[in-house]
Order: sequence, then structure tokens, then C-alpha cells
Amino acid sequence: MDLLIDFHLFSFIPVIAIGGIFWAERMFRHGPQKRTNYLFLALLAIAAVGIAQTASWVMKDSWLLIWPQLLVASGVLYFLAFMFLEYAIHVKRIEESFLAVDFRKGLKSLALWFGLFGGFGLVMLLYVGGFNWDHSSGFLSLLLSDDAKANPVLGYSSHMKILTILFTLSLIIVAFFAARKVFNLQEGVIRKRGYPFYTMMALAFVMLIDILSIAPPTEVHQQVNLPLYWYTILNIMFVVRLVEEFFFWSNYQLRSDRNKIEARQHTQALLIRRVIASSDKEDLVMIREAMESSLDKVKERMVVPEYRMTGMTVRRAVGNILRVEDVGHISGYCTPLSENKNIKSLDKAKLNDLILRTTYDVPELQNTPLEDLKDFGKRLLKQAMTANDIAISTEMPEGIKGLQRLVAVVPIFDGTNFVGSITVFKDSFDKLYPAERGVLFELAENLATIFALISGKEVQRERNRLQGEMNIAKDLQTAILPKNIVMDGYEVGSFMETASEVGGDVFDFLPTPFGNYFGIGDVSGHGLPAGMMAVISIAALHGALDASKVLGKPLPLDQVFDSVNRVLCTLNRDRIGSDKFMTQNYFFEKNGKIQGVGSHLVTVIFRREKGEFEEIPGLSGRAGYMGLSEFAVSAQSLVEFSLKPGDLFILYSDGVSEAKNANGTMFGLDGIKNSMAEHADKAPADIIAGLLDNLRRHAAGGDLKKHGGFFTDDISLVVLKKS
Repeated sequence: MDLLIDFHLFSFIPVIAIGGIFWAERMFRHGPQKRTNYLFLALLAIAAVGIAQTASWVMKDSWLLIWPQLLVASGVLYFLAFMFLEYAIHVKRIEESFLAVDFRKGLKSLALWFGLFGGFGLVMLLYVGGFNWDHSSGFLSLLLSDDAKANPVLGYSSHMKILTILFTLSLIIVAFFAARKVFNLQEGVIRKRGYPFYTMMALAFVMLIDILSIAPPTEVHQQVNLPLYWYTILNIMFVVRLVEEFFFWSNYQLRSDRNKIEARQHTQALLIRRVIASSDKEDLVMIREAMESSLDKVKERMVVPEYRMTGMTVRRAVGNILRVEDVGHISGYCTPLSENKNIKSLDKAKLNDLILRTTYDVPELQNTPLEDLKDFGKRLLKQAMTANDIAISTEMPEGIKGLQRLVAVVPIFDGTNFVGSITVFKDSFDKLYPAERGVLFELAENLATIFALISGKEVQRERNRLQGEMNIAKDLQTAILPKNIVMDGYEVGSFMETASEVGGDVFDFLPTPFGNYFGIGDVSGHGLPAGMMAVISIAALHGALDASKVLGKPLPLDQVFDSVNRVLCTLNRDRIGSDKFMTQNYFFEKNGKIQGVGSHLVTVIFRREKGEFEEIPGLSGRAGYMGLSEFAVSAQSLVEFSLKPGDLFILYSDGVSEAKNANGTMFGLDGIKNSMAEHADKAPADIIAGLLDNLRRHAAGGDLKKHGGFFTDDISLVVLKKS
């Protein structure tokens, strides 16, 4: 027995050590708060009872308190230790669930039982101390004879046993009612597991039976109605409860949170797949389903049904306008966020219609200071957008005062972009529960995904529409180019590849009664504006040459150039307002002689007989660029030459000569010459094919690699071979 007692007297030390580790870990991780403060008080109570019991056992002869008094002190301290521990466990849920007031009321309702418990404890402390082992000084002993005082049934030991039993009973009753009354508030919110209390109740009853079975002592220093081995079990229970809540339950919560994150990720993945494959109408239904799912989750987690959310609306920012897109995005009883005094007279259908027609300008909300916004809804939305958090108002405007007690706005962000909002209403409670906040944040996250995908689909549809139009423009541009160029005495080949959907390169060929006109040009840049200018230049060329036919006389080549230039200045520069310009070379062939004009690139002729190249630099840099000035003239750039059988004449755009390899080296005029010399004996179409092969090999590690297989600029080639 002494060994068991010795074990018990030191069992409080590991209890304090284990509890101290949990306390310190949460103290330094979370900072001082009620949870750690009350855990510290619980450990302090355990330490006090352990020190008192150990000191009394070691100092039996000189210890001031005798065992019955120590029983009272131990019982009170253990009661406080467990109460402090339970409160430390539940305090966060008590405060988060707005039940602190109910908790204090529960404590007050136990005042009678606390008084009864304290009264018995006080009686034992005073009575035992006053008796002081003198049978004649006890209050109950005044009613006994000398023989009765010495009787083991009626004497001192019997008094102690009766008082001990009454004290233990009061402790059991108070602990039971405290457990049921205080920590059983809102079953499922404050306390989800009842076995700690029921186990302690069972232990207390067993202790009471054990106390009743103890025989009265014959020596004053013997153990009197204080079974120390039961306190060892209490210490073990304290440690089990401590470790269970602050270690195992915390780890369970972490695993639960991780599972929730995985479930949310799975939900997000399902949403993504579903939204991508859905129609516009199905997108609206999915938003509605997400709302209903969230409301169902809140309903499951709410302990007090009348405190739940009674209405919800979802708004999406479409362009710069924030609005409710569909009546299905209004759930429950909702009111507009406005000062409208007629709201109370409207039925639900009219309220929903008013909500659908109420819109908000997103730039106005973002750019207007809060103090300058007078409208109730705008202020609430501004607060939510600015804080990127739930904005709550319990001060209702006159229009909805009495209809709603709480309005909360949850912002929806896609990254840093505001894409929508959730508005929730309560008509009978003015606070949001943590469970509701969690569900609303989860809904906002899901809606952000849905909205982002819907916007992405809208952008993709617009891109597809524009792509279709660009393809049409590309087809139009290529359609107006000559398909097959036929010139008497020449073989001709041509090729064009645009860097984007619509290019800025252009070439053309027009036979007339006076001779053959042909040419090549390049608008600055590429894309639709460049393509428009290129098309206008072709139309202007055809118009000028058609007028020449009508007049019955040839139009000089430099006047052709100047006429097209004036048209471009009038239409492209003045009317369209484009800053594009173009380089252009026009040629006129008659009876084997070729005349050229313009300011494009150096023209190259391969003289087959000599195997040499001849450059005509006069067609580069002597005339002004087209589309910049109607006063520019091109007569000073006129050149004339002729071709002999087998000679090659090539027209090209700078997309060919400026194509770069991995080292940044351009294909250049030398690359063009080498390709022409390599394939000089072939037909023009084959010469172009060979040149393009060399060009692609050159740019494979450079421009083609950088731009996904496309050249940086438009590629155009026209090759004439004298028959």
C-alpha cells in the first residue's frame, strides 16, 4: 500500500510536465488567449493538490491539515482543474458560436449547487479543524455522552465519515449538473463528446462506495476516508483528456482540414470540367446549384435553425457592370441594397425583379472614396472589395429596417480581379457563425472558378469570332492576288506567306493593251491594318490602270506610283487615321524591255550567260514611301533594263532577307543570290521552292523556333525567267 501511495504522490509531476508542454506550445504559437490561460489554471490546480497531498503525507506529524480537510481541498481543486480544462477546451467554440452569454447564464443557474458544495466543504474544514481530535470539542459531540463519544459508530470517525459522504455526494451532483448545464450548451456545438463527463461521474460513484467501505480508524494519523489510489486515477484521466484534446483531436482536425482541402480541389476540378463543356444556360444553372449546395451545408451545421441565413444573391461583374444575371441567382427572401422606401410594400416577385434591375458600376466602386458613397449597397460593396473580406452591416436603411437584421457581402476575386459578390441576409439574427463564414468563403472560391471559366469561354468565343473574321480577311487578301501570272516571253512564279492572319505584303500583275504592269510592295508591320492598306493599294492600282484603258493611252509608270500614293494618303492616312506606310516597286514590261520605279528593296537580276548577279539599287531609297505625303514624286527613281534568255529577275520582301538564324544572322541578299544560283536551271516555281527550303533551314533555330514555326515578317517572292 505504501508503494501505491508513493506512486500517487509523485504522479502529478508528469501530469504537470505533459500539460506544460501543450500549454507552452500553444502559448507561443498563438499568443496569450483564454484557451492557454485556463489551461494554465487547470495545471496550477493539479500542482496545488499534488503538492498538498505530498506534503501532508511526508509531514504527518507536523502538518497542520488533517486528512478530512485534505479531502475537501483535494476535491475542490480537482473539480476546479477539470472545469478549467473543459473550459480551455471549449472556450473557442463558445465564443465563436456567440454562446458566451448563455454560458454565463448557465453558470449563474448553478449558483445553488455551487453554494451547497461550498457549504459542505466549509462545514468539514471548520468542524474538523475545531474538533482538533478532542472528542469533547466537537459540535456534534455536545449531544453525546462520554461513552457515546468513544463509540466507533457515534464518535468522531462516524462524524467524519458522514460529512465525507455528504461532501462527495455534493461534489458528484455539482460536477454532473455543471457538465450538463454548462458544457452541454447547444448540443453538438460546444461539446460533441460526452464520455469524459460520464466517466468522471462513474469514477466518483465508485469512490463514494469505496469511502463507505473504509473501516473507522483507531489511530489519528491513519488514512481517514481518503483513498489516495483513486486520485492517481483522476490524474490519469486528466492526462488522457489533455492529450486527447490537445494532441489527438488537434491532429484529427489537421487531417480533417486536409481532407476538406482535397475535397474542395476535387470539387474545383469537377467544376472546371463541367463548365468547360457546358452551354451558357447550363452555366447559370451551375451557379444556382453552387448556391443551393452552400445553403444546404449551412443548414446541416446550424444548431439553431432560426438563426440561419434566410436569403442569398450572387452578382457577377460582366464588363464594368456588377449585376444579378438570372432570377435563379436569388435564393430565399432577399431585398435590394438600396434606400427605397417602397420595398416593404413589394411582394417577393417584385423584389426579385427590382434586384435584377439594380446594377453597380465596378470602376465607380473601385475609384470612389468610401466617404463619398452615400448609397447603402455601394458602401457595403466598397467595404468588401477594399478589405477583400466579408463586409457586415446590422444598421439597416429605412427601406429594409424590420425586414432584415443582417446584410453581409462576400467579395469574389479571381486573383486580384474583382469578378463578383455574394450577398446574404438574416431576418432574425445579427451575426455570422464561423461555419457560415467557412461555407461562404468556399462558395466564393467555387464561384470565382466558375466566373473565370465563363469569362474565358466568352473571351474564347470572341476570339473565335475575330479569328473567323481575320480568316475571311486573309482569304480576301489572298483571293485578290493573281493566281497564275502569264507573260509572253517569260516564265513567272509567285509565293506569299503572312506572319499573322493578315499580312502587309502585296504583289500584283495586270496586262494592258499598252504592256504588262506588275510590282511588289510591303506595308510597315503586319496584321489587319497593314492588310487593309495593302488591299487599298491594289484597288488604287487597278483603278489607275483601268482609267488608262478608258483613256486609250498608257499611264507613265511614275504617275502610276504617284496616283496610288495619293489614294493611300487620302483613304488610309486621312480617313482611316492609320499611321502605316508602305514601300512599293512597280514595273512595266513591253517588247522585252522593263521599266521600274519606286522605293522598295534592291532588285536582283541573275545573268545566266555570265553566271553573275546584277543589282539595281536605284529602286531602293530614291522615291518616298507611299501613304505619308501626297506631294512625294517618284520620277527620280525611274530605271530601265532588259532580260536575255535564261536570265532571272526576282522580287522579294524584307521578310525573306531579314529572316534570322539562332545566332541572329540574317538570310540577307547573299542568301537569296546563292539560292537563285543553286536552282537557276529550274522553273521559277521550283526556284522559289528551293529558296524557301534554304530559308527555312537557315531560320529553323532562330525565328521559326521563337515564333512557333512562323517567320517574324511576311514572306513574298516573284521570280521572272526570260524564255
